[in-house]
Amino acid sequence: MNKAEKPAASAEPTPDPDSSRSPDGQSPSAAVSPERWLERLKAAVGLKPSPTIRDDLADALAAEDSGGGFSAEERAMLSNILRLRDVRIDDIMVPRADIDSVEIGTSLGDLLVLFEKSGHSRMPVYRETLDEPVGLVHIKDLMGYFARAAGGPGGGFDLTRVDLAKPLGGADVVRDILFVPP
Repeated sequence: MNKAEKPAASAEPTPDPDSSRSPDGQSPSAAVSPERWLERLKAAVGLKPSPTIRDDLADALAAEDSGGGFSAEERAMLSNILRLRDVRIDDIMVPRADIDSVEIGTSLGDLLVLFEKSGHSRMPVYRETLDEPVGLVHIKDLMGYFARAAGGPGGGFDLTRVDLAKPLGGADVVRDILFVPP
């Protein structure tokens, strides 16, 4: 070969040993994503991607032969918990205008009528607006109050002794509420 002739270039570029770039021009850190690097590291030490507890529980609930593991009630409850992530707040919320509640000054007679109409066993109690919750009243507490008021000396029971015009606040049947949202 003379000085004018040059050797033919190879088809593949040879990487420069002093360069930190790969043959396609990317740096090694750009060539492998962090997720892929972590997968390779886990595979190198023998770790396999494990299913989540959620997946394990769903599989256990789906297995027909695991009838001895969960009772019917437990199976239903756990299935409902797993489906909870698919529920939107609109599906379970009660619009403010539809809340059955009672004002603290309501008479006990009117309260009985409200319980009967609503079909609920508990109702929130408020002072002037729903923004001022006082507590809640439970029908069993109200019935207990009536039983105590109707009971007389000697074990007699007379419902005419119950003052149905008495306001709810004076009957000592309102329970404290555990949480009031801001």
